[in-house]
Amino acid sequence: MRSPPGWLKPLWRDNEWAIYRVQDAVPLVSAPATDLGGNDAELVVRMPTAGSATVRIIYSPWLSAPSACLERAGEWTRLTVRKPGNYRLGSAYHFPRPNGCT
Repeated sequence: MRSPPGWLKPLWRDNEWAIYRVQDAVPLVSAPATDLGGNDAELVVRMPTAGSATVRIIYSPWLSAPSACLERAGEWTRLTVRKPGNYRLGSAYHFPRPNGCT
């Protein structure tokens, strides 16, 4: 077996499996948001208060989140909401393209 990259720290191993911790991992969403999960087509983010959070998914003008504003934040996406709640980020890839913030 090859040596793992330096950013993976071994936690447990048996004859068939190994579990590692990613050193200095960065969360998928910044505070105050939390990632509630998703799949390969969407992500659900919980915002406990009105405000903004960085979502570490590549920004696309096709990306949308009902009742929220999505903007480019460097290579990532900035989610801004007016009230607390769960927000579903995804893309239907349909025309016309979402207009962005309102």
